[in-house]
Amino acid sequence: MGVKDVLGLAEALKTLSDVVKGAIGTLYEPTHLRKMADAKAYEAKALETARLENAVKAQRVDQLMAAEGGELATLVGTDVVERLRSRLVTQELHRQVNIDNIVGNAAHALPLALELAPRERQNESPSNAWMLRFFSSAADVGEPELQTLWGRLLAGEIASPGRFRARTLDVLRNLTADEGHTFARACSLVCGANDFIVVAPNMQGTVLAGCRDMDAMGDCGLTFVDMTTLVDARLLHPETDLVWGSEKFPVVLSYNGRWLTVEKSAAPPTVGTMVRNIHNQSNAVVSFPIIKFSEAGRELGLLVPDSPNEAYLRLLHERLGLFGLTLTVSDQMPSTAEPLQASHPRA
Repeated sequence: MGVKDVLGLAEALKTLSDVVKGAIGTLYEPTHLRKMADAKAYEAKALETARLENAVKAQRVDQLMAAEGGELATLVGTDVVERLRSRLVTQELHRQVNIDNIVGNAAHALPLALELAPRERQNESPSNAWMLRFFSSAADVGEPELQTLWGRLLAGEIASPGRFRARTLDVLRNLTADEGHTFARACSLVCGANDFIVVAPNMQGTVLAGCRDMDAMGDCGLTFVDMTTLVDARLLHPETDLVWGSEKFPVVLSYNGRWLTVEKSAAPPTVGTMVRNIHNQSNAVVSFPIIKFSEAGRELGLLVPDSPNEAYLRLLHERLGLFGLTLTVSDQMPSTAEPLQASHPRA
């Protein structure tokens, strides 16, 4: 890491501390900078700090009731007041620990987020309204897997303010851990700039764009039930008959840190009447059946690490071959790729 990168990271960590303080009134020093040998000791310290802070809130409840002449306490009983105080403290303790975990994850994710962010955006500051909305939702996220996702999102927003919409926060807020796992499997199949999944064509079809073998896709980790789950979670587009087309060969797409190149093969297609026509014409449009990510799905997919699905690549290679097309997978963008044909890899 060069000097500029170190300075940039230091500035980003300061921004992280500042936005946390501005949003929730707590001065935060990233966990990994404390060099604490015992993470449990920090957690205990955080719980004690939160307990003291929230004792103030409980005291305010007492003051409010006292201002009312004690009538409320008399009406409901002191035992109810004690349960109220205990609930407030316990609830806020958990929320504070959740926030600390997420901010710690954000600090850990900042170096990569800065590496991927546009340089011209790194000097900007995140919106305070966005941050308030973020922490209001993040405080109730207790699952470690989802806390990791929230941390990456916070790091991405600090590195490139405006990258994630407020509506995307609403989608993530309602995401369950199981849905998160399902979404990660979908991301292992996504092509382009988190735009779509090319669906493997079946072997009985006559038109490539109309052939969708969802049973085979299920074997690769994305079943029809998974699709409906992600549509309900607002991560996938609800339309089921979408296609993506290209007028030129080779067709080049980014895919989970790799590049896919689709070309006409020397051998004629064995299925697909329309593809036979495409195979014999130099300017024909080839359309692929796709599953499209929603805008929120596209943004959240940026937070999921690249994880190429080898079974899916083998399936595509086999099925496209039946339509007279070859699939080549490479780690570098092919020299034959044109700007309109190649999409940038996922962050």
